[in-house]
Amino acid sequence: MELKFKKELIAEAVKCEICKPFESKLAEAKSVGELLAMYIAGIDFCLEKNFPSNDFLIKNAGEELVNFGIHIDKEIDLTNPQKAVLLGKTNANLNYNEFETGEVFVKHNSKANINVGGNAYLVIDCFDNTETSVIAYGDAKVLLNIYKGAKVTTACVNHAVISEVKKNKISY
Repeated sequence: MELKFKKELIAEAVKCEICKPFESKLAEAKSVGELLAMYIAGIDFCLEKNFPSNDFLIKNAGEELVNFGIHIDKEIDLTNPQKAVLLGKTNANLNYNEFETGEVFVKHNSKANINVGGNAYLVIDCFDNTETSVIAYGDAKVLLNIYKGAKVTTACVNHAVISEVKKNKISY
C-alpha cells in the first residue's frame, strides 16, 4: 500500500535535517503503523523539530495515534501506559503503580498530573509551556528532565525519590 502523504512527509523531514538512515526508512515505510513506530523510535528528533506537525499527525494517523501512546488535544486518564506522548493541549491524569515502568513526554501546552507509587519507575521529559505535577509515594522513582519554559511541581511521600534535571535549553 502506497501512503499518499509520504512524499510530503519526506520533504518536510529533509527540511528538518533528518539523518539519511531515517530518511531511507521513511521511504520504505508501507503503513501508518510503521511510520508511528519510527516516530516513537526517533522521538527526540520529532519533539525537537515538531515533526511532523500535530495537524499532519491527526489528519494522516487519526485514531491509530493512541495505539502508540500519542495523544493530541485530548482529555485522558490512563494507568500504567508504557509510553505517553502528550501534544497540543492534552490534559492527562496518569497513574503508575506496582513494578511498572514508563516514559512520558509533555509538550506544547499540555498539562499532566502524574501519580507514581509502589516500586514504579518513570522518566518524564517536560518542554515548552507545559504544566506537570508529579506525586511519588512508596518506593517509586522518577527522573524528570525539565526544559526551559516547563512548569513542574513535585511531592514525595515515604521512600520515593524524584530526581530533577533542569536543562538550560528548550529541547534535546
